[in-house]
Amino acid sequence: MVDFNTVEGIQVDIDKKDKVIEMLGDPEYVSEYEVDENLTWEYLKYTSKGLLFTIKKSNQLVEVISIYGSNYYVLDGANRQYYTTYPYDLPYGWKLKQTTMNSVVDKEGNPNLIRSSERLRSYQYESLDAWYRFYSDSEGDYSGKEIVSVTIY
Repeated sequence: MVDFNTVEGIQVDIDKKDKVIEMLGDPEYVSEYEVDENLTWEYLKYTSKGLLFTIKKSNQLVEVISIYGSNYYVLDGANRQYYTTYPYDLPYGWKLKQTTMNSVVDKEGNPNLIRSSERLRSYQYESLDAWYRFYSDSEGDYSGKEIVSVTIY
């Protein structure tokens, strides 16, 4: 990841699905989610690269890029296909499953929004257009917790 808008040479809100496939080849998995008759999301899942691209189907634009660690998976029938942890640097030289949330909070301050699902915590930073995720026992318990995924939008 080069910055908070570009991953593997693909830019959010600029590049389209065809560039993703041109740069990375065919995804291992593709799925769709219809929000309503005016909005359908297409998900290009590159499990072997640790990446998921969310495409707005009506205009083929890359709207979101998710960068995953090996704790995320895709259901393939009854089997789980785990993502490979994205091996390259995030901004500031951070790495998934190596850099702790202390670095994020020290650099960016308090998040604009916090979301939780069981033990998975998400800290949103609007200035970065990014979500950082980690596991902990409580929303405020980020100290020493490794970044397990990043989503830029």
